[in-house]
Amino acid sequence: MGIEYEPVPGKMPGRVIRPRANVIRHFDREGNQIGGFIPQASVAPPDLPRPALNGGSTNLAASGDRVGWYQGGGKQYFEVAADGTVRSYPALALESGEDIIGLALTASGRVFISKLGGGRVQSYELDRTHGTWQPVQFAAPGATPLGPVIGAAGNAVAVGGAGRTVELFSVN
Repeated sequence: MGIEYEPVPGKMPGRVIRPRANVIRHFDREGNQIGGFIPQASVAPPDLPRPALNGGSTNLAASGDRVGWYQGGGKQYFEVAADGTVRSYPALALESGEDIIGLALTASGRVFISKLGGGRVQSYELDRTHGTWQPVQFAAPGATPLGPVIGAAGNAVAVGGAGRTVELFSVN
């Protein structure tokens, strides 16, 4: 029970990965762990300091039947279905200075991310058939592009708007 990491003397300051610890863990209402998915050792070397597991911003989202995790540093996107099935997809290729800053998972299973680079935000949708990320725009053609994907409510994607507002876009 609890956090599964430990300090390692003589290693870089911080904590290291526990190979058998899971990145995604499922708890019951009383706080007892009842499941775990994606072993840390499967996504990073065991002597890597734990903060480097992500290598950038990490994003977590959930819908009624799955949890999605976009591993920081543009490594992979994982989904854990309600039945425990884990699927992974390639990450969006990133250039130096770019990072994934938003993730949304809709009720119908559509996945959206936002990338920040060069002061510009671009959003993408996962094409599960081809394992690729396709650019999408959450604004009318010719309108000022909005900010990053923030999350989802049902089949509406929440996107950052002007003046700290949130815009909802139906993606049925």
